[in-house]
Amino acid sequence: MHDDYFLENQKSSVDAIIDLIEKAGPFFWAIIDKKTDKFAGFVFLDNWVGSKNNVHSAEVTTCFHPDFWGKYTKICAKKFVKYCFKKYKLKKLKAYVFPQNFKVKTLLKTVGFKKEAVLRGETLRNGELQDIEVFAVTK
Repeated sequence: MHDDYFLENQKSSVDAIIDLIEKAGPFFWAIIDKKTDKFAGFVFLDNWVGSKNNVHSAEVTTCFHPDFWGKYTKICAKKFVKYCFKKYKLKKLKAYVFPQNFKVKTLLKTVGFKKEAVLRGETLRNGELQDIEVFAVTK
């Protein structure tokens, strides 16, 4: 999510992405369209809850190029959620979304996420307090 703090300590957006990839490590995936060989977007997991042997939940963050919104992101989301529950034995997957981001909220609902909470005034965006909505899906 791009809030006022996202680039605060970065020299550029490239530095921010490199830091993000390093932080997310093995839980960062680049999505490439098989048909066109184009970079479609990325997805990563962080903010894990549980222990090494008993993972409970994680937060998913995605970013896709607008050319791939729609059917493509729905297919990717369904496969990714299934993969996370199977591979990591997660019990819950969470996503934080700006309330005005209807495309992402619709996508999340399509793959089984439900709105759990609203974090009022959680961050700053364009100098103003910004709410964040929390969505989650359980196994």
